[in-house]
Amino acid sequence: MPSKTYEVLAIGRHVTAIVRGEAARIVKDADAGDVVAWKPEAIAELWRELAADRGRLDAGTSGRDWVRAHANYPVLAAKYMRVIETVTGKIGAVV
Repeated sequence: MPSKTYEVLAIGRHVTAIVRGEAARIVKDADAGDVVAWKPEAIAELWRELAADRGRLDAGTSGRDWVRAHANYPVLAAKYMRVIETVTGKIGAVV
């Protein structure tokens, strides 16, 4: 997962995501924007819809909240260290 996706979500603005797979799932789960196919027509249609209903551009805090809960690097690092400690049986293991 490109870290740029997390950075864009953390900005707190609507995201037009032209992605598939995990990135698409994350944008949808974060309720931070719209996922569209990589087709000029699909992108244009979405942007016409957004122009007609500008309220959809208000992303609120959902993207930021998702990043805080799922992609906070210090929290992820601590979780990873707990996994390493569990696997190795060593507290404070250094990788």
